[in-house]
Amino acid sequence: MFLRAARRCRELIVVIAILHDGLSVRSEVGIANDVGMELLRIAEHNHVELIVIATHGVTGWNNFVFGSVAEKVVRQANVPVLVLRFPPDSKR
Repeated sequence: MFLRAARRCRELIVVIAILHDGLSVRSEVGIANDVGMELLRIAEHNHVELIVIATHGVTGWNNFVFGSVAEKVVRQANVPVLVLRFPPDSKR
């Protein structure tokens, strides 16, 4: 499942790069336990100008218990963050 998701992500990045000539896009797979901090570390290390992240928009108790990666990235990033919201029942 993880490899399929990573492969799909790379495919989408290639499409974005083709559609937007001159735009530099990149994917990277991190291995840290804290996903939000790993995303921020990778962004800082690569001097990115924009972070794009998807969220399922889970709120309430689930967000309190598990935290929100997107929220952590938005709050702590030093660059703009574009958040794409998918409904919780989305099969994307």
